[in-house]
Amino acid sequence: MGKVVVWLFKRFQSLLLAVALALSMLCSAESVFAAADGPTVYGSATQALAGEQVCVPVMIKSNTGLLGFKLSLDYDPSVVTPLSVESGPVTNGGLQDNIDGDMVRGQIHVYWAGSEAVAQDGILFYVNFSVSAGAVGLTKIHLSYTQEDTFDDAFRDVALQCEDIPITVTNKSITKYAKFSAQTENVTAGETVGVRLRMDNAQGLTACTLQMRFDQTNFEFLSVKGLNGAVASGVLRSDVLVIQISNLNAVPSATDAVEIRLKAKAQADSGEYQLSFSAEQKEVSCTPCTCVVQPSFTSEMARVYADSPVGRKNDTLSIPIKITNNHGLMGYRLRIVYTASDIQPISATCGRQFSGTFNTSIGDTVGQFDELWNSTDQVIADDILFTLHVKLLSGDSKNSILTLSYNMDDTFNEKYDSVTLDCQKVTIRMNPKCDHSQTRTERAKAATCTAEGYSGDIYCTKCGLCLSTGQVIKKKAHTYKWYTTAATWSKDGVSEKRCAVCRYSAAKNKVYRVAGVKLSKSTYTYNGKVQKPKVTVKDSKGNTLTAGKHYIVSYSGGCKNVGRYSVKLTLKGAYKGTKTYTFTIVPKGTTVAKLQGGKKSLRVKWKAQKTQTTGYQLQYSTSKNFTKNTTKWINVGNNKSTAKTVKKLKAKKKYYVRIRTYKKVKTQKGYVTIYSSWSKVKTVKTK
Repeated sequence: MGKVVVWLFKRFQSLLLAVALALSMLCSAESVFAAADGPTVYGSATQALAGEQVCVPVMIKSNTGLLGFKLSLDYDPSVVTPLSVESGPVTNGGLQDNIDGDMVRGQIHVYWAGSEAVAQDGILFYVNFSVSAGAVGLTKIHLSYTQEDTFDDAFRDVALQCEDIPITVTNKSITKYAKFSAQTENVTAGETVGVRLRMDNAQGLTACTLQMRFDQTNFEFLSVKGLNGAVASGVLRSDVLVIQISNLNAVPSATDAVEIRLKAKAQADSGEYQLSFSAEQKEVSCTPCTCVVQPSFTSEMARVYADSPVGRKNDTLSIPIKITNNHGLMGYRLRIVYTASDIQPISATCGRQFSGTFNTSIGDTVGQFDELWNSTDQVIADDILFTLHVKLLSGDSKNSILTLSYNMDDTFNEKYDSVTLDCQKVTIRMNPKCDHSQTRTERAKAATCTAEGYSGDIYCTKCGLCLSTGQVIKKKAHTYKWYTTAATWSKDGVSEKRCAVCRYSAAKNKVYRVAGVKLSKSTYTYNGKVQKPKVTVKDSKGNTLTAGKHYIVSYSGGCKNVGRYSVKLTLKGAYKGTKTYTFTIVPKGTTVAKLQGGKKSLRVKWKAQKTQTTGYQLQYSTSKNFTKNTTKWINVGNNKSTAKTVKKLKAKKKYYVRIRTYKKVKTQKGYVTIYSSWSKVKTVKTK
């Protein structure tokens, strides 16, 4: 009854404080100069490009007169980053910001104090942002102000209305995206709360997956459902809630698409809890939200109790006195009242989690004793406060009661506030009459890779007596698997050895991107046989990859006749991607067999090369280097020809002559001409 009165008294104090605060606000209302329809700080809708910079003007309208202000701008740091602040026509100097000072990521402050009040409407200041290269869609700059730093020339408070500034980011590399924002309400411990995912804007995507993280110690997941045409489901996996959302194209922008139901556990700690979201798709994002848990009548009341022990005369029992729903203890004084003819207290030992100073008054007074504990650090654990060791004296079959109570002045937390305890009576069952023919196993727990197991204690189902205690079972070995995020041509990957059960990471290796691919040869000369180049693949650190393990090479058909052929490289294992390279088989060349000069002419004879050729290309020049302006050529389209006379040359001039074969090959893009290498150069002088 006492703890109920204390709780009601504290709630009454809180109510009086709230009433006093409301009266204070009413009394001070006259000191606020602007009414609800007074000055408004806002910004126009702004367009921005991903990877570029954007200038956002912050403006005021219905300005009644300002001599100073402090404005705060909250932004999404994954989308924009503030670079600088510049004065606008209204402030015209005297502006300060904390971008290069104590700025916290996600929020900047802008301060201004003038020499005289300004009352015109217009631009207060400009904020320059850089836009993330991966940003897309709508983001908002949330404006707020600090009342005590916002005043007029009479130093009266000026109330401002603040409107969010929308920025729409265009990203040429992202054509499909979806952006959500999470919203929720406060909740009382033991009650349910809805978390709504509002689809701010989307384009092209019809389905996506979000991962939600929340404090599972204080919240319980209940359900997920789609809203406004969306279809949604949720599966709780380890520490994350996986939310599948589809039919996004049916959801209008700026409406709720998903509702997630959570329950704040009955003994949840009061306070603020962040609900965060992530997505594997870079085109999908969701801003987090905060849920405030308010205490219920019992949610913050710690319970002190013990399981009902069973024993016979002359048995020594160890009785763990436990605490649950512990929101923080730094000291306590507990009193235990007992029947001296039934039991004899022997000693008490402090619980493992509650290290500190522990004293007992066992033996000072018959029929009762105190346990006093305090520490320099607060303990929040739900565990054993102390273990009481008693000897059973009576041989009668009956129940003996231990009555637990506490001293409020000596029971406190780290703030030295009194802690309310719900102390339960402990019933000792003495000398039960039973044949123990029916038993049950308690506290049995299978061993896992993260915790030891326990075989369990054997109890009599009829009388509750513990017949035997169990044994600790060793932890199981981790079940390791390798999980790989494949490296590509442009990005490094990672290979992680992780337990498939508990996700413990035993090893993590960086997989370097593929940086170099080399063919052993890019050109072959026709020889009537199949010819294929060998492929060497290296990563960005110069390590050679292994064929078959890291990549597969496939060649286009043939690779025998004159032509161009492809080599397809397909990465595998810890690598992902495909690229195609080419190599050429050129026709076999020929040689100049005879070169004879004539009157302003020359005659060339060569060795016929009829296999895998279409014809010959003859080249002659007055320069041994075959420079462009001195060189001419003739195509001989018959591969059976072996001679050609070149006329209209300069008299008594030395000419350099060479020849090569060629073949016209049909490809998907039409015919291409493939040439052999040049023959050795021969010279002749015309007459």
